[in-house]
Amino acid sequence: LKWSEEECEMFKNIILGTKFRAVPRSIERRVYGIDILEQELLIKLRYIGIDRKKYKNINNLKHLLKPLKLDIGSRNRLSISYFENPGHFFCQLEENTVSFNQLQENLAQINTKSPEHINFNEGEYCLSLYTDDNHFYRAKIVTIDSVQDSAEVFYVDYGRKDMVYLKNLRNIPEEFTQLPIQAIHCSLWGVYPIGTLDGGWHSESKTVVDSFLADTDNLLVDVREIEMDKCHFSTVKVEILEPAGLAELLVTEGFAFATHQPVDIPTYTVAQGTTLQVEVTHLAPDHTVYCIPVSHGPQIDQIISGLKTCHSNAPLFNAKVGQCVAARSADSGIWNRARVLSKMGKQKYEVINIDIGTKELIEISDLRHIPSFATHTLCKTFRSVLSHTDEYVASPNYVQVFRGVVGVGTLLCEVDEIDKDELHRISLKLPE
Repeated sequence: LKWSEEECEMFKNIILGTKFRAVPRSIERRVYGIDILEQELLIKLRYIGIDRKKYKNINNLKHLLKPLKLDIGSRNRLSISYFENPGHFFCQLEENTVSFNQLQENLAQINTKSPEHINFNEGEYCLSLYTDDNHFYRAKIVTIDSVQDSAEVFYVDYGRKDMVYLKNLRNIPEEFTQLPIQAIHCSLWGVYPIGTLDGGWHSESKTVVDSFLADTDNLLVDVREIEMDKCHFSTVKVEILEPAGLAELLVTEGFAFATHQPVDIPTYTVAQGTTLQVEVTHLAPDHTVYCIPVSHGPQIDQIISGLKTCHSNAPLFNAKVGQCVAARSADSGIWNRARVLSKMGKQKYEVINIDIGTKELIEISDLRHIPSFATHTLCKTFRSVLSHTDEYVASPNYVQVFRGVVGVGTLLCEVDEIDKDELHRISLKLPE
C-alpha cells in the first residue's frame, strides 16, 4: 500500500490514541474470535476518510460484528454451544437468550433464494446457509477454495466450523449486526492436560465432561482470567461453580493436574550401588559435576524442542520457591525445565535447570507455566560428588578432565547417596 504523508500521520495518531494491552504485531486470521484492534482501526479510518480503494475491507465496515466482553471476576450463567475439550469450548451468555432467539427468528425469515453475493474475502462476515435446517446463521469466512467454489466458515454465535458452497453465502444486512457475537471461547480454569506430547487433552476427557454435564443445561461460572494472543483474540478461563467438581474430577481421573498448585517434577530414584553410564552436562564453578543417564538424552532433547512454544504463553508472575517452571536461558535463548530456588527482588528468580544443572537468574518475562507434556518425564539429573574429593581436587588436571567430557563424553558411576537439597548425589569413577 502507498500512503500519502497526511494519511501516514493520521494513521500514526490513531495508533497512539488507541489503548490496548499489547503492541500490534500483525493482522492475522484465526478460526474464532474477533481482532479488536483491526476493527477499531478500520472504523477510525473510515471516519477520517482514508481512500476506500487502498484498504479492501473498508467497504465492509458495516458488516463488522462486535465481540461480547466479560470482565475478570464477574459471575455469569453460560450455556455450552460447542464443546471439543476442557481447554476449547464455546458458551453463550444466558442473559442474552431472548435477544438471540429473536435474532434467529428474524434470520429464519430470509429467503434462501435471495440474490447471491460471490465477491467475499477471507475474514469477512456473512450469512451462511446451514443445510441441515435450511436456515441462515451469522458466520465469518475462514478460507475460500475457489477451485471447489466453497468456503470454510466459522459460525460466530455457536463456535462451530463448516464447509459450505459459495452460493450459500449472503451479505449480512446491517440490522443483523447490532447484537454482539454470542459465542465466547472458553477454557476450564485451574487444570492443565496430562497425557499428550503436544499438551492437548486426551480424547476420552470429552466423554468424562459429557457425562458430568449430562443433567444440566447451563453453568454458573466465575471469570478467572482472560488470555489475549498476539492478534488480540481472547480466551476466557472460567471456574465452574455449578455444577461443582468438574476440575477435580478431571484430576482424579488422570486427565489433568491442578495448575493453581505449584507443579513439581518427581526425581528419578535408583538403589544405592547401582552402576550407570552417564553424560556430563555441566561443571559448576565449585567443581560440582552434573550429569544424566545416557539413555535419558533423547527424551530431554524432545522436551526442549517442545518447549519452544512456551514463548507465546503468558508470563508466570507468581512463581513459588520449589515450583517447576519453563524458563528461557538468558544466554542461549533455549527454554528448559527448571525449579525455582529463590526470588531475587521484584523482577528476577534464581532457578536451576533440572535437566542440565546450570543455575541462572531469570527475568519474570522469561518464566512460564510448564506444559503438561514436560512434566511426565522424570528428572534424572545427578549432582556428582567425587569419592576422595581432596585427592582429585588437588590434581591440576581435575578441571581439564571434566571440561573435556562435558556434553561429549560419558562416565561410569555408582549411586552413592541422595542429596536432599537439589538432585541425587552420586560417586563418579573417573576414566583412565
